[in-house]
Amino acid sequence: MGSQLARSGLTGIKRCIELLADKLGLCVIAKWRLDSLLLENRLRRILFEYEIDCVLDVGANVGQYRDFLRNRVGYQGLIISFEPDPENVARLKQVSAKDPKWIIQDFALGKENTVLNFHIMKSSVFNSFLEPDHSETLEYKEHNEIAKKIEVDVHRLDDIISRLKSEFDFRNVFLKLDTQGFDLDVFAGASGCLDLISGVQTEVSVLPIYKNMPTFDTSLQTFRASGFEVSGLYALSEERFPHAVEFDCIYLPKAS
Repeated sequence: MGSQLARSGLTGIKRCIELLADKLGLCVIAKWRLDSLLLENRLRRILFEYEIDCVLDVGANVGQYRDFLRNRVGYQGLIISFEPDPENVARLKQVSAKDPKWIIQDFALGKENTVLNFHIMKSSVFNSFLEPDHSETLEYKEHNEIAKKIEVDVHRLDDIISRLKSEFDFRNVFLKLDTQGFDLDVFAGASGCLDLISGVQTEVSVLPIYKNMPTFDTSLQTFRASGFEVSGLYALSEERFPHAVEFDCIYLPKAS
């Protein structure tokens, strides 16, 4: 009972501080939100102004991006998540049962319809079609090591988009890519449906985390060649402060 009263008191104090700050034209932000606050605000504006009614969450892992969109960005529209790791898929299907606008697809996206070896790492956030490269990122070595390999189905977005549109009835897509070095392969398989894609969020690396992964320059050139320009860059980690290992990059169609 005592701990509940203490928590209640702290909540009341927090609310008073928030109300006072609001009257002064200020905003109280929790420290843990600061790192992603700029990305959060930019996404909120993009999803609203571009009238996004479907987010394709490619490389869902265990649903972190869905939680970010729902709880931090405030997006309540359709999310279609793609994840090839069977263990992650089982977890996704269980938690998505409570969210009718969250759809799980149990395969990967790429530049061709095929079956590929997929590396399950010691930490699943590093799962990738590519092999680890620790030459410049030793701090990730403990977690970015291959635990096992599995075969997974890969489909081109071009070949499934009509089915998805017919089944879920959307018009404007935001494409989120987080495939640990495979983002440009996914984008290559979407060349025929770019007219539906109103924005892209992709990871770009300054230092190699995987062998033969695309560089930031290659990513920039690829998206520019397809009619997209950078809207924002957001550092993903602080391990190398003041330098960066990788960024989240948002691309939007060039202004006509």
